[in-house]
Amino acid sequence: MDEDLEEFKKLNPGILMDRRNSVCDEGIVLDGKDPPIKTFPKTAELKKMLKESARGLFIFSELSDAVLNTIIDCMFSRNVIKGERIITQGYHCDLFYIVESGIFNEWIIQPNGKKIHIDTYGPGSCFGQIALMHGILRMSTVRAKSNGVLWQLQRGNFKQIVLRSSYKKRLAYDVILNTVPELAQLDQDDKLRVADSLEMKSFRDGDTILSRSYPSNGIYFSLPEGVVLTVYDKPGSENFVELKIGDMFGESCMMNVAPRNINTVCSSGSSVLAFLPKSCVETLLGDCLELILQHTQVKIKLQMSGAAPTLF
Repeated sequence: MDEDLEEFKKLNPGILMDRRNSVCDEGIVLDGKDPPIKTFPKTAELKKMLKESARGLFIFSELSDAVLNTIIDCMFSRNVIKGERIITQGYHCDLFYIVESGIFNEWIIQPNGKKIHIDTYGPGSCFGQIALMHGILRMSTVRAKSNGVLWQLQRGNFKQIVLRSSYKKRLAYDVILNTVPELAQLDQDDKLRVADSLEMKSFRDGDTILSRSYPSNGIYFSLPEGVVLTVYDKPGSENFVELKIGDMFGESCMMNVAPRNINTVCSSGSSVLAFLPKSCVETLLGDCLELILQHTQVKIKLQMSGAAPTLF
């Protein structure tokens, strides 16, 4: 008798086919502290393979390299033998897997006992990713077709790393926004919504941030580390502008003005700026827009009067 089918008979078929069955995850306390997460050594080549495999999945695709590296570091290996069952349909599982070696088959057993082959996984493949987001019962069985090695990630570690990273980013952005005078009218909830919409933009020395003759597509905010920019309208007219935490530029995205006549270039080595897209500026900044526009008009008048190039 098929071993998977025997296991299936021990369970209520109604439960197996009900995708609403779930378990409650243990709560994660977001208090700014980072409890230690055990890490496991890996070669540079293995880390590269694991990262490339994970990046192909939606739940990993938007994570920063730093967060993904932390996730990869806490993955641990499992040696499996031919015929070993990795995931069992109808049972709980909180692990996500990336295949280092070996072949693995995925099956679904229907309530009538019919066994249907779903997929086959080889080196570099992933399976079980739904376990990272939900505590529902497994809807399929995965069994090793050969000996192999798997790398496993626990849901608890994944959620702790991702949620804590998002929490710390939100707090850091909130600090930045509290230093921007033009945003003083926003209440705390509005500032947190803006913080959640900010994106990290990385630039290398010499990268153009805003180009001459092109409008800005959003507002940039300087982070605590600050940044040095070069602004100029033509070669030989370069001026350096040093920004501190909370300084912003790119507000001209909100104005119907002629395209800018200056270039803005990163001049402080590798730098990171917080960026709020134009669509979010329009929907989130509300009553602050009038004040922002007033300040931008002052900058533009200074520029037109022949003063040193400025940022807007």
